[in-house]
This record gives sequence, structure tokens and C-alpha cells, in this order.
Amino acid sequence: MSNLMTEIGRETILRGTVNAEEDLLVLGRVEGTVVTSGDLTVESEALVAADVTARQVVVRGALVGDIQASELVHIGQEARVSGNITAPRISVEEGAQVSGRLVMGAAPVTAAPVKA
Repeated sequence: MSNLMTEIGRETILRGTVNAEEDLLVLGRVEGTVVTSGDLTVESEALVAADVTARQVVVRGALVGDIQASELVHIGQEARVSGNITAPRISVEEGAQVSGRLVMGAAPVTAAPVKA
């Protein structure tokens, strides 16, 4: 985590595109797109309905949208995620609800065509 963090409060609804150079802590609701070079944390009562790009993503609440992380995605035991997740490392705690495709590693693996 960086030294700077922006907090989106419990009573806040933010719609649109969020671009940040620091870490983001979501306690309220975000709808649209989130891009940060830092970390994104979605707390237990929060809802993010957005495609997300960040260094690390920690979800303890709800996230609907695709997640792309350059380092790590961690899904907490009470979290609910609906969307594709792409990251070099992905951890999902027991009890978490995840619906979507998980792609671990630097790039997705594709099958080469079979020559007859």
C-alpha cells in the first residue's frame, strides 16, 4: 500500500470513472470504472458495480464487474463477486461467493490449433 489513501464513505454513491494514483478504500458505493495504480479495498458493507484495474484488490463486500490486478486479488469469506478475475495471484477464502472466470498468471493461456 502507498502512504496515500482515498476513502469513499459509507453514505457516498459515486458514479462514473474513478482514476487514482493512491490506494482506494470503498465503504459506500461505486458505479462505473475504477482505475488505480495503488490498491483497492472493498469493505464488507460496500458495493462496487464497476470494472476494476489496480495493483491489489481486496474484496470483503460486493463487487460486480471484471477485476484486473497486477499483483493480487483476495476475496474474503463474506465477499460476493460476479465477474472475471485476472491476476498473477488469486486467493478466495472459504465461504466467499464467486461467479465468473478466474485467470491466474501474467497472460491467459490459449490453446493452439491442432494440425491434422
